[in-house]
Amino acid sequence: MSTVDLIPIALLPAEEGGYFQVVNAVTYLPGDDPASALLLVRVGPDGSTSWTTSIDGRPRAAVSAPDGGWVVTGSNQRKAWAAKYTDDGMLQWERVSTREEDSEVLAITRAVDGGFFLAGFLENQSTEEDQMGEIYLEHLDTDGVPLLETSCVVSQSDTSIEVTDIADTGDLLLITTRDSLVRTGPDGTVLSVEQWPKDTFAAFPLEDSFIVAGSVLHNRTWVRTLTKMDLDGSIIWERQYEELEVTIEGLVDGPDGEIVAFGTCSYNRTCPPFTEPVIDSCIVVFGPDGELRWQKTSGYPGIDSGSGVITTDSGYLLLAAYIIPLEKFDAYNLRFYALGTTLIPFEEHQ
Repeated sequence: MSTVDLIPIALLPAEEGGYFQVVNAVTYLPGDDPASALLLVRVGPDGSTSWTTSIDGRPRAAVSAPDGGWVVTGSNQRKAWAAKYTDDGMLQWERVSTREEDSEVLAITRAVDGGFFLAGFLENQSTEEDQMGEIYLEHLDTDGVPLLETSCVVSQSDTSIEVTDIADTGDLLLITTRDSLVRTGPDGTVLSVEQWPKDTFAAFPLEDSFIVAGSVLHNRTWVRTLTKMDLDGSIIWERQYEELEVTIEGLVDGPDGEIVAFGTCSYNRTCPPFTEPVIDSCIVVFGPDGELRWQKTSGYPGIDSGSGVITTDSGYLLLAAYIIPLEKFDAYNLRFYALGTTLIPFEEHQ
């Protein structure tokens, strides 16, 4: 018996209205390794599906292209990989790394020159033995032709090589990892490595700044924090939120300067005579200066982590995972589960 997990990867707004959805479809066959495939869905302004397509590859990130198309990245046969689609669903180009080492793209951004910068993981045993790590870096032009393919060597005592995002300022590349900010030149030369403040669990580049999400111990309770920093590391503002119990997994700039974050939270749900812990997806909206405006959970059982959010006419649309219990049990009588994707609308609170 085979099973398929549908893992949400990205949700991006389309210039002409509607959205673009990226899903990793993982098939599990008895006695074989899991196989990933890229599943793309384009939905028009009226909510109807314009097209769907699939291709071999493990998607990890996506970005809109200047011409209205889409670039999806990840890995294919354990090599860094990118594919460009037009807005009508045609595969325009595909690029697979020619390096010998295993590699995988984890983040992508549009370059100032109109191309794309990709950053991710590169396996190199020799650097690991020396307590060094390598961040995979590639620069593609608009046609997918590689202008640069290199690695950024960093000390693993200074930074994790688990890339979370990348941004191009023109003079600098800003690569965020789980615990630090790596600044490089356009050629990948590492200029500095700066660790995020203690107890940071994620950092997200915006157009001209970073939002660093973390927590701080206050009166024996962990309190969520947000810090906005400019590109040189100076703090613009810091805020603490005693009423916030959300693990932020991503955020975007809103149309009116607000910060729209999505993540997960946990709470107890009572269905007499039982009370059970629940993990739920949620959206949190902050003002331009970090003030908490509102937060709301999806309210649906089985909803797990979010993977993308876009603005709609009435509020926001969240792409999230949900857990499906299967009528299948292992040798220890533990139930098997599968993952699916769901889109949850949130009306904006005034």
